[in-house]
Amino acid sequence: MSESIACICGYHGPSVLSTRGATCPICGAQPSGSIDSSLESAASQRPKTYHIPCPKGHLLTAIETMLEEQVVCPTCNAFFVLRITDSLEYRKRQQRLNEEREGREAQIWLKRAIWAAVLVVASLIGMIAFSLIYKSNRAANPAASVPASRLSHWT
Repeated sequence: MSESIACICGYHGPSVLSTRGATCPICGAQPSGSIDSSLESAASQRPKTYHIPCPKGHLLTAIETMLEEQVVCPTCNAFFVLRITDSLEYRKRQQRLNEEREGREAQIWLKRAIWAAVLVVASLIGMIAFSLIYKSNRAANPAASVPASRLSHWT
């Protein structure tokens, strides 16, 4: 049986056994430990390099110490500041977090819609049952269903 791992690529789950030992099925890297130790180390580590596009779209690889510095794109000679919020890694992480949040919101709205449908159906069933009971009582005792003001008029 394969051991549960947490890889630095973001994968959490069972590992694939190979000749090198337990490896990540996504990136093929060997995790440094089990899921508990990997989660702690992955949470404390940030990527050392970031892929940041210049204003004209050329992709630059920047190390962590270069962040918040003004640089020149080697392709188009455009000046810009390296910001972590402009990196592809940051954008992917934000997109994943937004998708997770939207998924949770969608589940909440689905549950609310199901509860509303259940209440509507239960109300309809209750109204039909009340109508049938009222009709059966009226058929069994027709005088009880006539208002008192009409009874005096008939006599």
